Amino acid sequence: RTENDNIPFFPLIDYISLHTYGDAHPYHRPMAGDHESIRNIDMDSVREWVGEHYKAENATMMVVGDFDASDVREVMTWVLGNMDPSLVHPKLTDELIAVAAKEGVENPDPNNTDDWWLWAMDPDNPTEMLSPEVIQAELPVRSHEFANFQVPERHTDEFIRYQSTVKDPTVVVTWPMPPANQGLDTLMNMTGGTMNIVANGIAYMNHNLVEDIDPNIKEWMGCSPFSGKQATTMICAATLKDGDKNPEHTAGRIIDQLYMAYNPDFQKFLFNEYGRVKMEILASTLRSLDLYAAVGAGRATDIALFGHFQGRPDFHSAQMNEAMTVELAAVQGMMQTYITRDKASMFLVEPIERDDIQEVSGDGTEHYSISNQGVTTDHVVQVEDITPESVYAAMAIPDLSELKEYNFSNGLRVVLMPHGRAPMVRASLISRGGDAEDTDSSEWFSWAFSQAPGEDALEVAGQWGDDRTSTHEYFTLKGSAGNVDGILWMLRDRIENIEQSVRNKGDWVKDGEDGVVDDLDEIDYHVYELMEAHINPDHPGADFTYGDYAELAEITGSQVQAMLNQRWQPSNATLLLVGRFDVDEALQLAKTHFGGWKAKKGVEAYELGELTKPKPVGGTKVYVFDKEGVTQTEVSLMCPGYFNGYEVWPEHSVLSAAMRNVAADILREGSGVVYSPQAASSSSLVGPYVVFSAPVQNSAAFYAYETYQKILGEIETGSFDEATFRYAQWAYASSYAARFQSQDQMANLLTSYIGSGKEWTDIEEHRNRTANMSIESLQKTLGECRDNAAVAFVGPVDEVTAQLDEGGLAYEVIDWKQRGYDQHYEWDAKGAKKAEKKRAKDKKKKEKKEAKKAAKEAKEAAKKALEDGSDGAEESDAPEESGSDAPAEE
Repeated sequence: RTENDNIPFFPLIDYISLHTYGDAHPYHRPMAGDHESIRNIDMDSVREWVGEHYKAENATMMVVGDFDASDVREVMTWVLGNMDPSLVHPKLTDELIAVAAKEGVENPDPNNTDDWWLWAMDPDNPTEMLSPEVIQAELPVRSHEFANFQVPERHTDEFIRYQSTVKDPTVVVTWPMPPANQGLDTLMNMTGGTMNIVANGIAYMNHNLVEDIDPNIKEWMGCSPFSGKQATTMICAATLKDGDKNPEHTAGRIIDQLYMAYNPDFQKFLFNEYGRVKMEILASTLRSLDLYAAVGAGRATDIALFGHFQGRPDFHSAQMNEAMTVELAAVQGMMQTYITRDKASMFLVEPIERDDIQEVSGDGTEHYSISNQGVTTDHVVQVEDITPESVYAAMAIPDLSELKEYNFSNGLRVVLMPHGRAPMVRASLISRGGDAEDTDSSEWFSWAFSQAPGEDALEVAGQWGDDRTSTHEYFTLKGSAGNVDGILWMLRDRIENIEQSVRNKGDWVKDGEDGVVDDLDEIDYHVYELMEAHINPDHPGADFTYGDYAELAEITGSQVQAMLNQRWQPSNATLLLVGRFDVDEALQLAKTHFGGWKAKKGVEAYELGELTKPKPVGGTKVYVFDKEGVTQTEVSLMCPGYFNGYEVWPEHSVLSAAMRNVAADILREGSGVVYSPQAASSSSLVGPYVVFSAPVQNSAAFYAYETYQKILGEIETGSFDEATFRYAQWAYASSYAARFQSQDQMANLLTSYIGSGKEWTDIEEHRNRTANMSIESLQKTLGECRDNAAVAFVGPVDEVTAQLDEGGLAYEVIDWKQRGYDQHYEWDAKGAKKAEKKRAKDKKKKEKKEAKKAAKEAKEAAKKALEDGSDGAEESDAPEESGSDAPAEE
């Protein structure tokens, strides 16, 4: 995963730990090992490790669901009904579990678990119930186990150059800090935020961050703490324009910049910005209160980790209290203690040399297939039990019984949905019409001018949001439930100010054109454009070209305003409120703020445009893009799926899950050549795509392509494994309830139905279609994918093409850099000539620099050789010539 562009620190992680900590520290080792360490793992060592560490007394389990956690009977009934009784008491067995009918239940059904309480009898006194004190025992404070870890001294003050899969040379500065879970986490996070303010301080004052820190900095990556139970590492990093241009100096300048934290002239500005950081943390914590349990994010994960280490579940209140009470002086004190020059470690990570790639890119699938035979086929639900009736019963859909809907006399539709317990409300104003119905992109152009900034969302501890989709546009504001009045006022104010945002059109067009030109230097741009041109050519909802901006530039400001007026009027809008609020009060506030909203005089009703169905070119195209310095090749396949229009079609989701499961079995579990392969089927009205994508080891590029083709072929021919399909169907149905638990989720679900013009009854239709689908309906959803596919290999061209030649797959190697130059000339010849001259100048400068470097290295080598030769002469055991006064020959 070290080449994951979404997490820029990944290629640096191992070197951060290696350089910051000494040999004796556990963080000195790579965090995940390498190919050799994986090969050396055996079952005996795994069993020993699990036996030592994975015990009940080391574990914390968190249960999230629809029950009253304050009622001991409910908690005990859930635990005894779902877990081993010995986890409640080591001597507890099934024979010691008592049953009692719940209050108010007449004639309880012996087979209905909802009618009964379960209770544990005391194993040491079987005639008595186990006391609540035993059941509600205090959680252990596990952070005490790590409290004695001392902050280590820096490992070295030497500046070292490393190589990894970074795109640009990256200079890194690190500092060891106290371990996590010792009461300093919020303080360390706020220290990282403050360091970013400090680093950006000159930018705020002089508007030129990069030049003021160091002109060799290409991009400032920021400062952030990486927490661990034995130590926390504070990291600041920046990419460089030139890795040979004294990176030590740049690292020193980053440290120099930190003096701003104590600069008297900067304190007023820093104090104001620090106050904003506090409010942002508070608002963020409030907004997260109703998130459901999820892997790596959400309420349950945060509380469970906090509860595991701290022995209490008050994560959110503790975080809010700390965020509001940690003062700037405490942050400055931590910086003075830990973020100092004498504790800093500095190093450079350079792009890995092309010739060295094979050494770290792995040797393909052979050795993995020997040791890893894939996943088990055991399932909780037997495939024969997955019937339309069982799927229907398992698929919970949102309960809309509390939803209230009104139509104001001005034409505005108002939907009020009380939902969740968190004291938050999300208000959205939604207008119909999006990219799919926008035949000439003029409405998208007008959307770009409807981005008038609203009032500061922190006034209501909230957050603004806005987006344009294939079917609708919306503005949304989520904030405190105690200020619904303020939220609706701010939303109405933003709508009123749309008309004030039509300005600087020429600058906007130029920025758009410049952005497209900048994209020409990015390999991903050419990959996507070529694949899109094959699958969905000339679709009006696709990405913009340079020429599109030129055409849009002809639209006048008055035309833009006319489009905004027609779209954003009450008859084409819906006001949606989701959250914790009183319906009657919210309705009255909606009338107050939006009841007087009217369309501009003379503005006609808005009409949706026609949908444009994709028309693929046909046939299969295979492209190879050369990407140097990478250990993984991105292998992508994209083809047109079934265009279902506005029709409800959950088959896309089930098809995605089925393909993704098989791809993971083969590429991850079976062969280990990728961490997380992607497979998806989309129902977008702009382009319903079926997509596979995986960054696999270079040596497995063709193997990944064959895997995609295998999966598609089995679905198209109807030979796809029935059990795999049924389990994907069951998983989608049984997990559907997790899609509308939080306030944001419910709002997103309702927004999608409102924005696409669907009825609430379509939710039930969605459930019916999910229950009754078959492999034949998956075949229809897939369409003739393989016959219309675009395939892209992005990696070292020599390694990729060798595999494709051996596999007999025809392909085209794309010189994407030259393609970018040609497109630039086609669009803007004057600008292209200027760019070409700059490239020639940079090339000459680079060659001169490399020649100078080579000459210096040659001179140093000659000097060393001379010194080695001299040393050898002095230490020679050869006998001296006698009887000769002649000078020794050189």
